Amino acid sequence: MPIVYLDTSAAVSVFGKWNVASGGREYLLIFNGTNFQWFVSSDGTGNTSIVNTASISTATWYFLYCYYDGTNIGLSVNNGTAATAAFSADIKDATTTFAIGADFVAGVASNFWNGRIGPVVIWKRTLTAAEQTYLYNSGTGRVPIP
Repeated sequence: MPIVYLDTSAAVSVFGKWNVASGGREYLLIFNGTNFQWFVSSDGTGNTSIVNTASISTATWYFLYCYYDGTNIGLSVNNGTAATAAFSADIKDATTTFAIGADFVAGVASNFWNGRIGPVVIWKRTLTAAEQTYLYNSGTGRVPIP
């Protein structure tokens, strides 16, 4: 769950563990130039992704919640309805470097974020709808819950 602000509408990485060249794909959240997109991989080379089609503008803060619940992946923007896709395999657990504001190609950081990134919080469980609403707090945000 990150909170992000775009300065430009260029395609950029938000966070993840994703190295295309080494077969080190695990998970990645990006802004694709139009929408936010969430990728996961079970084998380090292939991937499943979803695009949340919420309208995105520059100079605006966004609350993003991406998840994997054992059956589906999902991505919600500003506590809206999540875009989802079936994904029942485990997400690969590799030694890929975790990065905020970039991803890696052949071990070199690239696709740098152009804007601001607030807290990035990762839970080892799916949050309830009530927890998501609590954190979003009508757009004013709250300190993450444990």
